[in-house]
Amino acid sequence: MSAKDIARFSEAARIHGIQVYDIPNEAEGFSVSDALAYVPAQDKTTIAVLNGFIPTSGWYEKLYEEALCKNIRLINSPKEFRVATEFHLAYAALRPFTPTSVVIHSLDELESVFAQLSFPLFIKGATRSLKKYGWEKCVAENAKEAKEIVEKLLSLEFHSRGAVILRTLAKLRHTRISEDGFPLGREYRVFTFKGECLAYGYYWDGEDELAELDKREEQEVVSLARQAALALDVPYLALDVGQTDAGEWIVIEPGDGQCAGFGHVNVLELVHKLSSQTEG
Repeated sequence: MSAKDIARFSEAARIHGIQVYDIPNEAEGFSVSDALAYVPAQDKTTIAVLNGFIPTSGWYEKLYEEALCKNIRLINSPKEFRVATEFHLAYAALRPFTPTSVVIHSLDELESVFAQLSFPLFIKGATRSLKKYGWEKCVAENAKEAKEIVEKLLSLEFHSRGAVILRTLAKLRHTRISEDGFPLGREYRVFTFKGECLAYGYYWDGEDELAELDKREEQEVVSLARQAALALDVPYLALDVGQTDAGEWIVIEPGDGQCAGFGHVNVLELVHKLSSQTEG
């Protein structure tokens, strides 16, 4: 999630009359107690959303427990947060909906992957890939390239959390390519709460002739996201759904809705529906 998206969500919440508290993020070096020092205790249990960058699982767990002491319950538990943000923990549930993937934790395990999957391979860390740096930073055409990408990801704790996922490459329909050479595939971000779609929008910024869905396509995207959300059993999710060159819809990856960017999602609509389903 970018600073711009954080501001979009906060502004939408304020427009809907929802109380917003600004707290320091983990990178600023504050303890969780200090971060929540000025957030008042609530008279009754109140559901809250953490609107910000992806924290470490340890920080999130401490924040969750500290908030409970103030009668505030974050929308996703620490376990649910990890399932949503760390792909290797979600893969078993997502297997029917997403490309075949293999999880490794060290370079020593790499050779065994080549016996299971064929090149080219898409390679990502548990929480994110290196796709913003270009195609060659996340797609390997051979063993040498795979080793280089895996080694880089394992060195980046924020990206990998100690786990790297190698995936059968799914080629998505696209008409645009980023400045770094990454195909901007026909991809949508769908926000769900307890398996029901709250809002969705085209993933990539800018105008794209593939962005608009017809009614049948919309039903297919929302239905697939709903199935994946129910399989994961995490309350508040952001699910990325893409269309392959063959026309098949697949789940690319999940994310905790609290830390997901919005692209073309109508944030006012999202906040309204989310607050309506969690109030009381």
